[in-house]
Amino acid sequence: MGKQVVILAAGAGNRARPFTENKPKCMFEVTNKPLLHCAIDALVANGIRDIIIVVGYKKERIYDYLSTVSFKGLNISFVEQKKLLGSSEAILECADKLNNDDFIVVPADKYYTAETIVPIINAPSPTMLTLNPLLPTYATAKDASGKIFIGRFNHAQDEDPIDTRIYSLNKSLFKYMDGYSCINEAFNALASKGIKVSNIQTNGVWADLLFPWDIITINELNLKVMQPNVEGTIAHSAVLRGNISIGDRATVGSNCSLIGDICIGKSCEIKDNVVIHGPTSIESSTVIEPFTYISNSVIGKNVRIGAGSVIKDSIIDDNTIIKARFTADSSNTTIKIGDNYFYQQIGTMIGSGCTIQSNVSVVPGTIIGNKTQVNDNKTLSGNIPDGSMVV
Repeated sequence: MGKQVVILAAGAGNRARPFTENKPKCMFEVTNKPLLHCAIDALVANGIRDIIIVVGYKKERIYDYLSTVSFKGLNISFVEQKKLLGSSEAILECADKLNNDDFIVVPADKYYTAETIVPIINAPSPTMLTLNPLLPTYATAKDASGKIFIGRFNHAQDEDPIDTRIYSLNKSLFKYMDGYSCINEAFNALASKGIKVSNIQTNGVWADLLFPWDIITINELNLKVMQPNVEGTIAHSAVLRGNISIGDRATVGSNCSLIGDICIGKSCEIKDNVVIHGPTSIESSTVIEPFTYISNSVIGKNVRIGAGSVIKDSIIDDNTIIKARFTADSSNTTIKIGDNYFYQQIGTMIGSGCTIQSNVSVVPGTIIGNKTQVNDNKTLSGNIPDGSMVV
């Protein structure tokens, strides 16, 4: 029997709200596919056929999605982590389902490809997969003494390689992991037991999803490896230039310009005189009205964006309706998440099920919560809670 893999998909992802209010982070879609699906694809491409998925927060969304997808020859089982106490506890919950001593652990809420995880597939236990330190990214790091600690660091060439949260483990380690909330803390304790945690490096793509704007980075990375495939109906006067995928039954109207890495989902309507610059993903059944400009953005399913709108560096979740002349410009700005402040190039981040009337503009960095309603002629800024009415 081949090596088993545990996919950790139980976390709530509070820092990525409003997008995780109604779904776990791993179910956020880029290029019309949830991150969890991307993780499974990466495993299958490496010959993995036996997968245990640890679920918890909003687990029904995972069950519902996987019931609609067919993975040929793949054995998927589930373990529910009822108390979300961390990754170490999640792995211990899998003990009864692990048939072999050696297994691999991967996260569901990060972005990586099949190439990324090649080095860990046959690595001995315990091994942590680390990134090439030249890659600009954020993750868990080790200090000079080898102690692992959690933080977000933009690594330069002279800093330590960083942890991707992808591991090769053995069931013999379970006795050392009990009592620790996360794998990193358990690894720190292994040194005192004389057990060395090895590092193996990958040059593959990897990106974290911690904060809402990380979705834009992941979208860009995924679009770069997307296979172009143009279906649907494209007007003769439309200009398509770049790595572009357009789904079945989608339409692109007259005098449209699609430039760069772009994914348009099934049954979308891109009406006349729309300009879209990549990297941009537009999920299925979304309508973009005429004379709209969109760049470097992620637009969800069943979204409608009114005529004459301008949207840059933004994320708009599913089932949101935006009327005419909406403006979401972009700049470097300070964003508050919890008690912390972050400086980021961003437009706006809009949750699901919102209704925004005509002539609304948003200040860069604005976060609009789910099911918010906004009247005409408003200018929005800051963090607007779920269910708000801006009148």
